[in-house]
Amino acid sequence: MINSIKKFFSWLWNTVKKFTFKDWIIVALAILGLRYAIAAHYYKGKADTPTVVYLNDSLEIYKNKLKEEYKARDLYI
Repeated sequence: MINSIKKFFSWLWNTVKKFTFKDWIIVALAILGLRYAIAAHYYKGKADTPTVVYLNDSLEIYKNKLKEEYKARDLYI
């Protein structure tokens, strides 16, 4: 078991040592593409959930210091 793991990491290290700059760019683009695909799946799930909005609207009559009445609307969302 341990011998096969050592062989795998040895093969992996030898393969990575042979990489050129172009190969590293391809690996980076593949990792970024996978990351963005996972993020898009996550945010699509968030966008599909319904949004709950509470609305409270009231119209009240106030008096200022000169005893004049005015109407004001209070809006809470």
